[in-house]
Amino acid sequence: TATQNAFLASAVAFADSQSQQLQQEGAKIIDNGSSAIEMTLIFSALAIAASIVLGFMLTRSIVRPLNEAVEIAGKVAAGDLSSHIEISGKDETAVLMQALQAMNDNLLTIVSDVRAGSDTIAVASNQISSGNIDLSSRTEQQASSLEETASAMEQMTATVKHNAENAREAN
Repeated sequence: TATQNAFLASAVAFADSQSQQLQQEGAKIIDNGSSAIEMTLIFSALAIAASIVLGFMLTRSIVRPLNEAVEIAGKVAAGDLSSHIEISGKDETAVLMQALQAMNDNLLTIVSDVRAGSDTIAVASNQISSGNIDLSSRTEQQASSLEETASAMEQMTATVKHNAENAREAN
């Protein structure tokens, strides 16, 4: 019948309209899902790039002061105590640099004290050497005087013997 055909046509038209709306909504959902995936990938790439940059900066902030500390320790080991150590911050590497500065200053003080002590010893040894030379000179003078005295005593003894002989002969 015509009413049934009209009703059936309107039901088919309604079903087609609903199907078309569902397909449009599905397409929107797929587009939204694709956009969400793209946004997730973009933010993931940004997060990875930021992690790499932060990792590089963190590594650099740790390695640079440690390399400076190693360089200073190498100079100290080579005997160069004149290096100036700049300390910045309050982290572990700053504490290490402070310890290196204190070690450098203390070693410089010790070396200066040892140098002053060796200079004092050198002066004292020069004075002792000079005293020994003076003592040697006086000892030689006394030995010479003793030889002269001994010679004079021999002459006196010879004179006394000679006088004694002359006195015996005169008797």
